[in-house]
Amino acid sequence: MDRTNRSAESYADLEQRIRNEIMPLFEAIIRGDHSFYVNRNAKECWNAIDSDPCRCRAVAETTRHQDYLGPVSLIEQFNGESVRPHGTCVHCDVYKDVCPTIVEEIGEAFNRVMHILSNKEAAIEDAASLTRELAHSLEDRNQQNQEIIERMSIDSVTGVSNRQFMNEKLLEAVDRCHNRRRILSLIMLDVDDFKSYNDSLGHVEGDHVLALLGRHLLDNLREYDQAFRYGGEEFLIMLPDTDAQDALMVAERIRTGFADFGFKYPVAERDQTKARALTLSGGLVTYRNGMGVVELLERADQALYKAKHNGKNKIEVDEIMTCV
Repeated sequence: MDRTNRSAESYADLEQRIRNEIMPLFEAIIRGDHSFYVNRNAKECWNAIDSDPCRCRAVAETTRHQDYLGPVSLIEQFNGESVRPHGTCVHCDVYKDVCPTIVEEIGEAFNRVMHILSNKEAAIEDAASLTRELAHSLEDRNQQNQEIIERMSIDSVTGVSNRQFMNEKLLEAVDRCHNRRRILSLIMLDVDDFKSYNDSLGHVEGDHVLALLGRHLLDNLREYDQAFRYGGEEFLIMLPDTDAQDALMVAERIRTGFADFGFKYPVAERDQTKARALTLSGGLVTYRNGMGVVELLERADQALYKAKHNGKNKIEVDEIMTCV
């Protein structure tokens, strides 16, 4: 087909060729295939240069890249098995003379893109691999940092969170109450007469008691509740979205459960020695509008002091709550 005849192809024919020859290439890309446009006029181009490779820039370029294996191999490359010649062909007057339609132009443009993508594929894969390795490294580092933060926030004796972490979490919880009208209850607990227990049995046994108490607290709390070692034998429990009535049930369960451990220590009374059981006392406060962290802690401490004053081994509720 000469240039005049092919340039007279109807728009309908060109549209049909685009549908048949070009669109499948885009579908192949979507599937992830490396497909190239097969130019039916490539062999005509080869004949047009009188089988003289010296007149063909594509042959010269292919030879430089050590891909040229003879005329038959080059024709196979022109038929789509390799895209390297196409980047040169589109600038060749001989080639332009045998494939002037828009279909060939689109096809060869497609081949140039695929050629670039093919050459860059290895580099892209290397970059992707490096990115994955970097992402994994960052994930590992973040995990390590998180583990370090968690270890730093845990009290080594009791296994519950430490006071520094408590301050941070209390501020967050009170902010939620301020901004979202949430409920929050705090329970401050203290081991009754713990100094006497330490003096009688030693600090090693005292630490053993605190460790079991820490485990006991965690076992009796929900996943989103938190327990903190406030200091010495004193602990604070934070109960988000919990009113005073439900918080009191939690406090009583912890208090009675601790008594069931049966920790006892000798006490001299009237010329004889008796065994006294360790118990817990606690003070409970529930957030009210406008309260800050300091006020909540002070009210919980006052309720705890009241429990101690009234005989120990009991939970007292903040007075302001009993008036509501």
